[in-house]
Amino acid sequence: MFETSGKPRCPGEQDCEEYQGVVESSCLMEFDNKLVDIGAYQACLQCEKLSTKPLVQLQRMADIVPDEKLHRYRVDADVEPLVDRIEQLAERQKAGWLVDFGALEWFEAQLLVFWLNAEKQMERITIQAQQMMTQALLQALAKSR
Repeated sequence: MFETSGKPRCPGEQDCEEYQGVVESSCLMEFDNKLVDIGAYQACLQCEKLSTKPLVQLQRMADIVPDEKLHRYRVDADVEPLVDRIEQLAERQKAGWLVDFGALEWFEAQLLVFWLNAEKQMERITIQAQQMMTQALLQALAKSR
């Protein structure tokens, strides 16, 4: 079982006995050209581990099941194109293109700056982790001799 800080975590739909235990349900619904068993999601809504369910599964569930517990996990249709645009602008800037911040909406410019800063921070963290792993490996090799 997955655990975080001593609290049990959701193992995900594939490995959850409660979720998989709902064999039959009269709550079938078509979503993305597939029949989805809404009844199985009812097991999730009643589960104390709902907040630790994998985010992708929570987002899919929030799009299908109209429940207030899931509202914060819904992906707003207006947000996705904005995120795609910011990602595209960031990629262009990394490729050497000039981004005219004056031509952007205020919030687009703010999001782009936030995105670029987050990417730089992730790069620094990755480099630091690689250096630490290399150092640990070299120390382990030195001790084994």
